[in-house]
Amino acid sequence: MSDRLRPLDGVRGIAALIIACFLHWHDNINPNFVLLRFWNGYLDGRILVEFFFLISGLTFTAFYMKRIANSEVSFSDFIYSRFVRLAPLYYGTLFYVTFMLILRKIFSVGTFTYQYNDVHHFVLNLLMIQNYGLQTDANFNAISWTVCIEVLMYIVFFVICKMTKTKHTYFAICWGLIIVGYTLEKSDWKGSTFTLVNANIGRGMISFFFGSLLYFLLLKAYQGGIRLKLIMFSILLIVVLIYYFGGVDVWSHGDWWYMLSGFVFIIYPIMIYLITTVKLIRCFLLLKPLQYLGKISFTIYMCHYPVQLTMDFINKVSKINGSYDNYFIWGLYCICVVAISSIINAFYEKPLINWLRKYKDKIWKDEKLSNLEKF
Repeated sequence: MSDRLRPLDGVRGIAALIIACFLHWHDNINPNFVLLRFWNGYLDGRILVEFFFLISGLTFTAFYMKRIANSEVSFSDFIYSRFVRLAPLYYGTLFYVTFMLILRKIFSVGTFTYQYNDVHHFVLNLLMIQNYGLQTDANFNAISWTVCIEVLMYIVFFVICKMTKTKHTYFAICWGLIIVGYTLEKSDWKGSTFTLVNANIGRGMISFFFGSLLYFLLLKAYQGGIRLKLIMFSILLIVVLIYYFGGVDVWSHGDWWYMLSGFVFIIYPIMIYLITTVKLIRCFLLLKPLQYLGKISFTIYMCHYPVQLTMDFINKVSKINGSYDNYFIWGLYCICVVAISSIINAFYEKPLINWLRKYKDKIWKDEKLSNLEKF
């Protein structure tokens, strides 16, 4: 299974770039940027967040489920391994964004995108509870809300793996959590994001635990031949065409629910199956540049907003006041995101992770995990 999942590293890298260079350039910098109009409507970059949740559920089931059930991994080992993987970038970007916000205040530059950057919200971020209803609105490095949800999913996953005795019980619990997730996501679209039980938690539950179930579906699907591949490709093509010509409005709650369902339950699973079985696709995604993008995908995701914040600060303090409706500026931003993420990964993230692991490395002993598995 480990070798089959390697191509997904490349997909994660591409997805992280789309979020950083398209979705959040559109949301945070310039909603009228011509290059990005393609993403409005039927294909919104937000749905890629579900892809990351789905992959997490899939890989955690593949590499941790049995070990947790057999008591080979304790709760403290499991949580510490997750903390070590997430904390360097999570806290590094939080402190850097805080520093930049202080600078902006000193230079009277004003806020950028997210308004609620006070002590209360800083403490929530520090405790990784900024998405559990105590916040007023998006704040600091707001994209880190997904990390907050991931941590909750890790804890629930561990408890379920530890407590369930049969696969059928595990399947039933996962489906139950997916239904609960839909209830949370559907009942309160924008309003519930800032309550204790909210839509973002629902999004995480739906995708993470269906990703877990997808692991078992893939084990069965890998026994199929070329006929199954053709069927899967045909279904994928039909669904994509329906979305393309259907003009789905992602800001409508009904359409967002429809879009989320299609991607999580049909498009992403078929994509993952084809990516991990079709030789031509596998070879492409195993190319070193794409594998490297996968390696730094989490870095790209966590660092692109700090890059935007810094770029806007320099633009305003230097009195350049350059226009963001410019392909050159956008291209420069994209290059900076990848270059800075690469530097941070090599000289900050990896060394700090290795340093933290050496004190408690039981969970990694005698294992050679790929970048995807470590994610």
